[in-house]
Amino acid sequence: MATRTLLGFDNDTEAEDVALAPSRSGSSLITPCAASNRVPALPQFETLDVPYLGTVILDAAGAALRSHRERKRLMLL
Repeated sequence: MATRTLLGFDNDTEAEDVALAPSRSGSSLITPCAASNRVPALPQFETLDVPYLGTVILDAAGAALRSHRERKRLMLL
């Protein structure tokens, strides 16, 4: 939703209404990723707030950034 205006939608467009034709620019973005044979253990949280999802993923990948230290500390509270 943060980029909807860049894709030709206005600020009042709801998330459910944002759809792009396959031929339209931005509809087939490629995200680089890496695969590993090591599957990390699942976090020991019964529930996890969405803002902490990126922190959990970075931590599981062993790529936690310094900027995520405080967020991880708050998450563990």
